[in-house]
Amino acid sequence: MSSNPATPAQPGFLTDQSLRLMLFGGKGGVGKTTAACAAAIAIADSRPAGSFILISTDPAHSVRDALDGPGSLPKNLKVIEFDAASSHQSFMAEHLEHFRTLASRGTFFDNEDVDSFLALALPGLDELMAFLQIATWAHDETIDGIIVDTAPTGHTLRLLQMPEMFTQWMDAIDALMAKHRYMANLFSKARSKDELDTFLEHLQFLFSAAHELLTDPVRCRFVPACNAEVMSIAETTDLVCHLSELGVPHAEIIINRLITPGHSGYLDMLRCQQATVLSKLIEPLASAEHWGLPLTQREPVGPDALRSLLPILMSPAEVCSLAATCPAVAPRIDLAEPVHGHITLELSAAAQIMFFAGKGGVGKTTMACAAACEMATAGIGKVLLVSVDPAHSVADCIDQPLDATARQIAPNLFAMELDAASEFQLLKDEYQQELEAMLQNILGGASLAFDEDAMRSLLDLAPPGIDEVMAIVKIIDLLGHHDFDKVVIDTAPTGHLLRLLELPHLATQWLDATFKLLLKYKSMIRLPKVTKRLVELSKGVKRLSAMLTDPAQSAIVPVAIPTKLALDETGDLIRACSGKATPAPTVNLGGTPAPAPAPIRVYIPGIIVNQISTPPDGEPRDPLLSALIRRETAMVERFRTLAGATPLALVSRHGPPRGLDRLSVLGHQLFTVSTRSPVKH
Repeated sequence: MSSNPATPAQPGFLTDQSLRLMLFGGKGGVGKTTAACAAAIAIADSRPAGSFILISTDPAHSVRDALDGPGSLPKNLKVIEFDAASSHQSFMAEHLEHFRTLASRGTFFDNEDVDSFLALALPGLDELMAFLQIATWAHDETIDGIIVDTAPTGHTLRLLQMPEMFTQWMDAIDALMAKHRYMANLFSKARSKDELDTFLEHLQFLFSAAHELLTDPVRCRFVPACNAEVMSIAETTDLVCHLSELGVPHAEIIINRLITPGHSGYLDMLRCQQATVLSKLIEPLASAEHWGLPLTQREPVGPDALRSLLPILMSPAEVCSLAATCPAVAPRIDLAEPVHGHITLELSAAAQIMFFAGKGGVGKTTMACAAACEMATAGIGKVLLVSVDPAHSVADCIDQPLDATARQIAPNLFAMELDAASEFQLLKDEYQQELEAMLQNILGGASLAFDEDAMRSLLDLAPPGIDEVMAIVKIIDLLGHHDFDKVVIDTAPTGHLLRLLELPHLATQWLDATFKLLLKYKSMIRLPKVTKRLVELSKGVKRLSAMLTDPAQSAIVPVAIPTKLALDETGDLIRACSGKATPAPTVNLGGTPAPAPAPIRVYIPGIIVNQISTPPDGEPRDPLLSALIRRETAMVERFRTLAGATPLALVSRHGPPRGLDRLSVLGHQLFTVSTRSPVKH
């Protein structure tokens, strides 16, 4: 942890005018949106002659919620909540003729074949379209700076890996064009570039330029944000390691909601807990300056409140001193009643999947683990606890190592952290092996030349999220084979969970296109093992779709904290799960709307509001604690209104309950397990 007395009064991302791109990221719910908005306003205010863009790439946007308060934005700051689906539609509409030309230059696959895959063929749609937009702006000399509020860690890493994924996609496109180039060169003395070549070269230029920008320490800075909590620090440490591997510059870390000295009782115990965590930052994150944002009496919402944050930013030296002001072992906060209200997990005799969802950093991992512990002791059979969040936290929560294999961690309780990308890679490897055997044996040594390259690239044109669907289908298979009776899933944060719930529709489209292709060319393409795997996947996707809309088989428990941003995101999640939010339609290559997925309807047995400030009875209240209690009490009332007849449980802030013993206590206090089937809604 840097304590260099020469450290400037402000972090470099605020003062360095050579920076063109600033990305704020980290575990959801730690204040990265607040930090991004405050930084964007400060930079735009300090450079009124410049032109700046603040963009959110998180599918569950919070930027406009954070700005929705007193004050006005700088006139030279443009705010955009990026809509990947709309951007994809515009992109496909603008370049429709290019893709039609590409389809006509393919191999033995005809236009219809290629069209069906290109309509789905943008890997990592959210991240890819966001990267394309940022790359375009980065090339625009009239824009002086781009400030990005990113999605939570796992999906932000996908954004940063876009150049590599784009190269893979371009290789697949190149395989489709190879025969045309060969024939054109064969029958013409000098082949000149056409519009399609220019289009693809422009895409390549944008990605190359953006990759150069991402790895340029003079023009780019990634600023991780975190809280002084064990799991937040663990995820930040992993993020910094990935940034180093990718060559993305990072020189500062913002630690949010720090409690400064001068308080007593409850707040002082929380401060000592933070100090114990901060003391562990010195070695793993020593390469970066640590800047702190103190906990404030009011939630920093609106331009005026956001402008007031950076002037009170704590320097690295001040943050470092906090770690030395408390004992090595933080005192525990044991409350007589840490949980108010119960949630009944109504489990039918049928196999059931239960998702715990919400904004990152609100404790959904903790609640998922606690629920799994309670279910495992309820005599309902074997329970599997699974993380499908790309930035896994379950192992940190239960304080035991985990991998992609289910391992027993307690009686009737098993856990695993699923690697979605690896699941899809297994299918791709099997496809390649079977394809190579077919090309060598079934075709009798005859060469299909360019057609072979096209077939090898086929699965690289899979749509975004197929890997995640395969991961969930694997879980369903475990239920179907009676390996486990119930599954509790710790999901990715809200935006990507909603995408996951819509994925069965997209996966069905992709599978239909693949089956149609295999059937059409069955005399040439014979892949029995892969075809069998795809049939099994198709059945699993259909079962997943059925389970997600049956309250007797699946449920979602939203988890939140008592803040406005968490309230707004929870409302979005509840509306989506009740079928009141209609997914945006996609556009086929022909320009006509594709069938939109049906509205999502998933049973919600209850809502959890976590991290309520609850000092012991009779403790004197200082101004900060009193202000926190007032604003949290008001926010809880808004949660009650949002919940309506749905049960609402409140969980006090009393230290992270790590380890199975403490998680089991929390689970017993919070959940009641019933084998009655829930009533359909």
